[in-house]
Parts: sequence; structure tokens; C-alpha cells
Amino acid sequence: MAGRNLFETYQYYGRTAAASTCCVFISHNSKDKSMARVVATALLEMGVDIYFDERDLILKDAAAAGQDVAIVKCIEDGLNRSTHLLGLITRNTFQSWWVPYEIGGANGRSRTCGHLVSSDVTRLPSYVKVSPILLDIDALATWVAGSIRRKKEVIREAMAHTTVMGIQAYVPMYRPQSQITYY
Repeated sequence: MAGRNLFETYQYYGRTAAASTCCVFISHNSKDKSMARVVATALLEMGVDIYFDERDLILKDAAAAGQDVAIVKCIEDGLNRSTHLLGLITRNTFQSWWVPYEIGGANGRSRTCGHLVSSDVTRLPSYVKVSPILLDIDALATWVAGSIRRKKEVIREAMAHTTVMGIQAYVPMYRPQSQITYY
């Protein structure tokens, strides 16, 4: 069974979907939208419900109108209704104010976090170190299996799908932890 984006159309029409067992907030820099799309699709294929800003129609309207208070409210609503946060950490992340805001907001709500680190990142701020650092596709699969409690068979089946394997464009099949330093 595929996952759902709990904020797509439901919220827009005043019927925000109730959170199921879990919902993953996908935190990313807008310059990494293509990576976020691939990850969002992969999670949906694994049967995981998500909050992905691109599919939040109220957020789109607020951003188009430059309504800062409404933008923050959408992010806060997404964090409140999510049980997990998956931070997509790329070089672009270090130019973002929103990703650290979202990570801090998730940690402050005691949400389970994980950080999927792209191949081009070798240094991370120490505040992300308190959550699992996912350096490769296997680490992502392990995080989904353990934190989100999806069956390994479902994950393996989804990982065999070409969309999921599209993550390889951003995250390698294998990468040792020794390639990361913290500041």
C-alpha cells in the first residue's frame, strides 16, 4: 500500500487528514527540490505518509502572496502533524534558514529525526549529530525499517523500483561514516 501526502488537498479544503501511524516531514532547501521529489516519491512507495511542502496548497498560496505569518503557520502545522523529520542535507542546506528552523522545531517536539546527507557534504554541524546520519541508501532503508517500522520486504520492493533508485543521483549506495566531520 502506498503512502499518502497528508497535506495535499485535505488541508486546502479544511479537512486536514488525521495522522496515521507516522508521517515524515521532508525538510530541504528549495534548491534541492528535485532531490526532495525523489525522496518523497520513494517514501510514498514504501508506504510512508509524508509532509512535502510542494504539495501543501495553502503554503503555495501563502508563498505566492508573500504572507510570512501564513508560511510559518504551514510549516508549524506540518511539524505538528508529523511524527518524523527527514532532513535532506546538501551544500545548499548551509544557505538555508528554513532547514535549521524545521530541524529545531522537530527536535523541540521530540520528533524522530534522520538526516539524509548528499555525496557532496563532508562537514556537518554538531546539532544534527543527535539524530541518525544517513550517508547511503542502505542507511535510509534501515532508518525507514527501524524508525518508521516498515517491513524490510516492503522497503526492498520499493528500493527495486526505479524511482527509489533515483536517490543514487544524490546519495551513494555505500559511504563510510569516516568521511564526515562535525563542527
